[in-house]
Formats: sequence, structure tokens, C-alpha cells
Amino acid sequence: MKKGFITAAICALAIPATAMAAPSNEELHQMIIENQKQITDVQTESTKQGSHIEFSKKTGAPEWKSPDGRSSFAIGGRVTTDIANFDDMYKGGKKSKLTRSNTSNEVRKLYLSVEGTFSEFWEYEIQWDFAEAEVDLKDANLTYTGLENDEFTLGWQKVRYGLESTTSSKYTNFMERGLTDVFSPERGIGALWTHRYSKGITQVSALYSNGYAEQDLVDHQADAATFLGRVTYVPVLDKERGQVFHLGANIGHFNYDYADDADDEDGDQVLEFEARPNAHLAEKLVGVDFENPEKDWRYALEAAYSGHGFLISGEYAGVRVDDADNNETYNFDAFYLSAFYMLTGESHKYKKSSGYFKEVKPFNPVSEGGYGAWEIGARYSAISLTDGDKFGGDMSTITLGLNWYLENNLKFVLNYVHFDADNYEDDPDYVDSQRGNIVMARIQYYF
Repeated sequence: MKKGFITAAICALAIPATAMAAPSNEELHQMIIENQKQITDVQTESTKQGSHIEFSKKTGAPEWKSPDGRSSFAIGGRVTTDIANFDDMYKGGKKSKLTRSNTSNEVRKLYLSVEGTFSEFWEYEIQWDFAEAEVDLKDANLTYTGLENDEFTLGWQKVRYGLESTTSSKYTNFMERGLTDVFSPERGIGALWTHRYSKGITQVSALYSNGYAEQDLVDHQADAATFLGRVTYVPVLDKERGQVFHLGANIGHFNYDYADDADDEDGDQVLEFEARPNAHLAEKLVGVDFENPEKDWRYALEAAYSGHGFLISGEYAGVRVDDADNNETYNFDAFYLSAFYMLTGESHKYKKSSGYFKEVKPFNPVSEGGYGAWEIGARYSAISLTDGDKFGGDMSTITLGLNWYLENNLKFVLNYVHFDADNYEDDPDYVDSQRGNIVMARIQYYF
């Protein structure tokens, strides 16, 4: 009987306890929501623990990231197609080298690149150009980013010298850079140090530049030890109002002391400065060369202002060449002034950590039913390659442009160029001067 009483007591206590613990429908619903949230959090954390792929919102390019976020791998590319119609041209001012007026086209750039990070503090970049049915290595370098304000880049790399030349062709406003680019070195193998501070950057590089017989602007048929420096200062950087005031100075030194044997049997020159009238499909109208230069010094100043829809920029660049053949020194220079205005109100993004202006992001891209961004621009540029007994010629160009940015990474460009070249050698084999017009268009996409 005692046993039965205890059992009954336990049951009597259990029944009300169970009734009291039973949740209401609202509490049960809340418990289900909490459980679902916990499951979602677990799934999200599980995803983070595995390698995954992301797509750039700006370009759509894919990027793979490691579970710990210390390594990544991305694929990029660029396609630039041009067409141009130009008047008669005499290459180098020579009467025997006449190119008749015609329309021509080309795949200007066909880039493919891989880039990313590893071990958290290392970045890598490899880029090739497949245009003109050839494979040209553009970049192959490593960058260490483990320091707070400094980084070091090692390998084959683009030179940092001048505002337009440092700016990627993805972001340039005209189809071709100004004539100051003639004095800007292109690429080399070596080391670059970049120091960033609150108002700008300092970049110093030591490179070993080897020549390209087919390079567009400057032919270094011989190897040259190259030392370059660039300093930028940004006294105004107001992102909210979209205002930027940029200043920069550059200096460079090329040493050709050991290049005496660089001339080959065909008579190629060790050093050449040549310029087209701001159109890659046009002929090189002016140019000067040296068979045995000892060294050269280069210098450039740059300034730009962006605000209220405008982007105004200018550069002055010069070079002093010491010629070992006659112990003479020659000086050449170039400059440009350009102005752009965004008809649709956008502005050019400025990258202070690199010292140049980037892409335009349309307020109303075509993919979202808009009309994109529209921009107009004008530029005056001039170069002098005549000094002493070197008659390379002088040239000036006026360029007018219309840019239509359909998307962040897709744009159409229309340029008109008027050129005026003269001051060639006083020789019956040369024309006194030549003037003409060029109309050209470009479609560019990058990812």
C-alpha cells in the first residue's frame, strides 16, 4: 500500500508539471524560428570553411578564395577594337614613304590575366596580350604588402612614370595618350618600392629595361639600367563632393654605357623617340634616333583637377640625351593640356594609393534600362624632336572626343584628331610639312 501511494503521488506531481511546461503556439513558433536561424548560421559557417567563388559586381569577373581567406585566384581580360580613317601621311616626313588615305582597323588589345594573393601578404599578376596574332608578356610580378604603408613589387612590370602613362588604358579618356608618353618608359624587370602617406605616394624603381623593336613609341634596342622616381601630392581629396586636386613630379635615368655593341648588322638604333599623331593606326610622323647614346635623363610634371563634372589635366615631359658619338647633349620635350566634362553628372574615381584616375561608373547603366554615362573632351598636345643637328621634327595635335560608358567596364569612344607636323631636315627627300585629319572609334570591354 505504501508503494502504491508513492506511485500515485509521483503521477499527481508529474501531471501538473507537464501541463505547466507545455509551450503555447506562439512560443512554439518562436522556437522553430530560432532553430531555423541556428541551422542557417551553421550552414553559412560551413560554407565559409570551404573554398568558394565570387563574382565582381563591377565587371563580373570570377574570383576564387581559400577557406582561410589568405589566398585568392582571379581571371581578367580586356578586348579593345579600333577603326580609323586618316588622310595621306609621310612616315618620318620622307617623300618616299607615303601612306595613302584609307580606312583601317585592328584589335588594339586582347589581354588575358591571372592575379590574386597567397600567404595573405603576397600578390601576384601575370598578363599576356594576344593581339596581332602574337603572344606578348605584359606583366609577371610579385608584390609584398605586409607593411602598413609600404609595398615592394618584384619582376617584370609596368613602369610608374607620369600621370597618363601610369594610368591603365582601361581608364584613359582618349583612345591614345598624349605626346608626353613618347618619353615614358614602358616596362622592365626589377624592383619597385611604393610608400603611401596621407596626401599621396612616393614610388622609386630600379629596372633593367630591354628593347622592343616593335614598341610603339620608344625603341630601346639595347639593354639599359633604369632608375625612376615618382612623387604625388593630393592637397584636395573630397570624396563626398567628388573633388580631387592632384600634383606629381617624375625623374628618370637611363644608362647605356655598356650598349656600344647593341647595333646589329641591319643598323638598328640603340635609342629612338618616335611619335604618331595620337592614333595607333597612323604612321610615325616625327622621330629621332641615336646609335651610341651614353645616358639620358628624363623629367616630367603632372597636374589634374576633378570636380563639378570636369576633369582637367596636363603634363610636361622632357629628356636630355648625352651622345657618345660626338660628345653632344640634346634636349627634347612635349606637353599636353586636356579637359573633359561629364554630361550626365558622374565623376572619375581617383585612386590615391596609385596616383591616377580610374573608371566612370554610370548612374544609369544600359543593363538597368538607362542610357549610360556621356562625356565630351578636348586636348592639345605637342612634341619637339629637333635640337642641334638632330632634325626629328615637331608635331602638334588637337583631339576632340566623345565617350559613352554603357556599363562600368564597357565603353564606346569616338575621336577626331587634327595633326600638324613640320621642321624636318632641309633636304629634298623630305616634305616641308604635313597636315591632316583622323577620325577613329573604339569599343572596349574588360573584366
